[in-house]
Amino acid sequence: MRTNDKLIASRLGFLTAGVIAGAFCHAPAAEVSVRFADGVAVIKTDRYEVAWQNGSMVGLRTFLPREQKITVDARPMQAAELPTGLALVAQRNAELLKTYAVVASFPLSATYPAYHPPVPGKTDVAWEPIESGVRLTYRGLGGEAQGVLMQELVVEAGTGDLIIRQQAGSSQPGVTGIAFGLLNLRRDMTLAAPYFGGQRWDADYQPNSVGSWCWPYMWSAGLVIGELGTGGCFAVWAEDPDLRPKFFRRCNTPEALGLGFESCAEAPFDAPQLSAPAWRFNTFAGTWIEPAQRYKDWWAAAFRTTPRAQRPSRWVDEIALIVPQAPSESCLQELAEVIDPKHLLFMDWGWLKGFNRRIPEYVPQRDDFAEQVALAHRHGAKVGVYTSLALVDQETYPTMMKDYGLEYFFRGPAEQQPTGDRPGWLQYVHPGSARWREFYSRKMAQIVDQYGIDYLYQDVTGCGAGSSALVEGLTFSKAAVRCEETIRAAVPRAALGGEFWTDVNACQEDFAVHTFQAWFGSAHAEFITRPRQPHPILSYLFHDYCVSWPHQVSIRDSVKFHRDQNINEVTGAIPIWATTSDDRQGEARLVLERAKLFAEGFRPHFPADWDADAVAYLRDSRGRIVKYVRPQDSTFCYEASPAGDRLRYARLTGLSRLAPPAPVTIDGWIAYDELGPIGLDPAGWYCAFPGAPPKRPVRITRLPPGAWLAAVRVTDDYVLAEVDGDGAGEIAWQRGVEGLALAEPDDDDARQGRWHATLPATLLFAANEPLAVVPNERLQLDQWQHHIVANGRIIRSGKLVRHGNYQRDDTTIVGSMVHPPTGGKDSEISIDRLIRLPDDASTALRVTLGRLGGAGDGVHFVVRVNGRDIWRQFSPAQRDWTDVTIPLGSYAGRAVVLSLALDCGPSGFNTSCDEAVWAEPRIVVEP
Repeated sequence: MRTNDKLIASRLGFLTAGVIAGAFCHAPAAEVSVRFADGVAVIKTDRYEVAWQNGSMVGLRTFLPREQKITVDARPMQAAELPTGLALVAQRNAELLKTYAVVASFPLSATYPAYHPPVPGKTDVAWEPIESGVRLTYRGLGGEAQGVLMQELVVEAGTGDLIIRQQAGSSQPGVTGIAFGLLNLRRDMTLAAPYFGGQRWDADYQPNSVGSWCWPYMWSAGLVIGELGTGGCFAVWAEDPDLRPKFFRRCNTPEALGLGFESCAEAPFDAPQLSAPAWRFNTFAGTWIEPAQRYKDWWAAAFRTTPRAQRPSRWVDEIALIVPQAPSESCLQELAEVIDPKHLLFMDWGWLKGFNRRIPEYVPQRDDFAEQVALAHRHGAKVGVYTSLALVDQETYPTMMKDYGLEYFFRGPAEQQPTGDRPGWLQYVHPGSARWREFYSRKMAQIVDQYGIDYLYQDVTGCGAGSSALVEGLTFSKAAVRCEETIRAAVPRAALGGEFWTDVNACQEDFAVHTFQAWFGSAHAEFITRPRQPHPILSYLFHDYCVSWPHQVSIRDSVKFHRDQNINEVTGAIPIWATTSDDRQGEARLVLERAKLFAEGFRPHFPADWDADAVAYLRDSRGRIVKYVRPQDSTFCYEASPAGDRLRYARLTGLSRLAPPAPVTIDGWIAYDELGPIGLDPAGWYCAFPGAPPKRPVRITRLPPGAWLAAVRVTDDYVLAEVDGDGAGEIAWQRGVEGLALAEPDDDDARQGRWHATLPATLLFAANEPLAVVPNERLQLDQWQHHIVANGRIIRSGKLVRHGNYQRDDTTIVGSMVHPPTGGKDSEISIDRLIRLPDDASTALRVTLGRLGGAGDGVHFVVRVNGRDIWRQFSPAQRDWTDVTIPLGSYAGRAVVLSLALDCGPSGFNTSCDEAVWAEPRIVVEP
């Protein structure tokens, strides 16, 4: 170190010559050249050439697999365009702290007053050649004249990694982070980003902005890989076994891309200096798998992690389907028809009285909970429950924080460190206290012994973001790992799991639970779940240690379900059964097909060479291969065989027709020509399976160009098809049964199986004479058909909860109570009948709507004629009776399918106490 550097370091009280000399040790590396001129250090090896200026990498060439530039010429991006240099937040005001939001986005014009990078012309830079590298000392940083930043760039022998070590200091306390950038990257590269299960980020992601994410948080690992379209890749990762807070940034300008990497201090951020963990950089000749394996090897060694298959809880590898409810005899028996119960894990989320009150005490809602678990075990199934190593009910246990040495969790530095008791009963705590870990592990062992539980879900284990300070020398994330080590020692056979898929979860947990679509709004959910957006990087890193499975997404909420599958298939997530146990159609059948793959022993697989359209692979112990192919937005799951790829299932979207090489069927569909399914809605989703479609009463064989079937209902009494689109054209069909006739129009062409229709149009084929309703007589809804309908297609039979007398004030009325299925607006229970309405323009439906539950989030009452909405009303979750009259005059005298339907309201899944009553329904003719 030069004399002036020593003086500055001595005055700041850190970075003495002895500290520096002892902090870094190096092994010799061959073929490394280092030169320095005009403030730029250039390091060249046989793998890459790096140009380093103002604390960041500004130029990069790779020689693997051949020489090519990774950065653009002219270096249009400067260090200050990203948060770089020394971060100082001594004042802790909102402007300084905004950069530390867990997930944030900033315009390109944003400035970052908390950061003090080296500034050309103002910052003095001293360089010192060291073995296989260079030491750079920057003094006098932008906005902080007394700031010092020291960086060592050393090429490691053997690996060729460029190891980046950093220290920084200031004349005042509040040093919060040290950040450097990789600037001026070409825009034609793709990032394999450790974010939300693994993401594939191209230049279209967050254009003209700076994105910021916290590590470890949101299914992340301290690793980013840049894939070059011309072959080869580069990678940056952090060596940080203490799981300290870090931030990753990405700057997307019209000229270039930039990446930022920050290592942060721990709260209370009152020190005048900081040493960062080492970052590694390298380029590679092959695919992303090579650098991911390098990181995986380091990670497994750093945490001394036992692969899941070698743990006492290795029964986890048998699980092929998660059932998010308490076990019951009927559910076990019905699911056993399609999958061996030994592959089932029942997850009882709501097992606590008041859900999670009294944490860390655990009291089942039912007195026979132990018997429920024993029932599951008799069938061979497993049972899990909700617990949390980082939550305390402060109202029930007001002295527990003090008694067990607990500190409140907070997302520093974006938040102020809390002092005193926080308001609210449920508190998020730092599990670093050894006394807490001992107490909590005993509590876990107690409930396992008492109830026979197999799986202990640990809420919020992977949620550490920023810094929550040190408790007994542990970061929050390291404390979570240590706590789970203690639990596993107390109950080794019980599986562990928790939220998010990070280094934290993979270290000690068997399951990591994700909620991809619950965060940051619908636009974010839509983007991260685009068909080709997910990347298998996190599955590759962690699948040997931690199995992914999703939080409940309703099978019948088609858009959300298929978006969820776009990620689940890539991560190799275990499917979840978010429907009734007797469901076998469409999306439910697809979930069972995925479960069968897991039951057959298929697990994530990562071959050296990938098909161009493949996004994921599975492999079983016998070497059978399954691949997920996405040529556009649809997904095809194929099993490879000597005779060629065999379809297991397909998820279709963006198509109006499909012409597969072998026959396929879509459950409930009636439109096929000689090549395959027709009349698909390009904006909709469909599940297709191998095999010829079953015989139907009617098969539509031709539709006008641009037409699609919006809904299909097939029953013994009628077949109903809604044809949407614009214009006009011929619709043709074939009848599969005698006596089935088109209700309208009744002409020669229709009798010959064709109709020149103006769109939209409705085809109603009647097999029996419609019921002639008598005006003012109560409709006998208990004798009508009851269907579960999803996206306009009958999925299975439904049932009345109760039909009989109800009391309204002082009056007795007759009604039919139904309970909605999950799935939201497009999933409902429908009471249907083919009827003929009176031939009177004043015809109407008069009905009383009843709500008796007083919970849930409300329902929609819906009236349909021939499958199309004519009336819809939201009813909130409260006890109420409402009289309504719905005009039917435009259908007077016609044969129609009248439907009284109920869905579960805006959430799509909260159906608790959502029973509703259709009472005193009558077709009336108004005078």
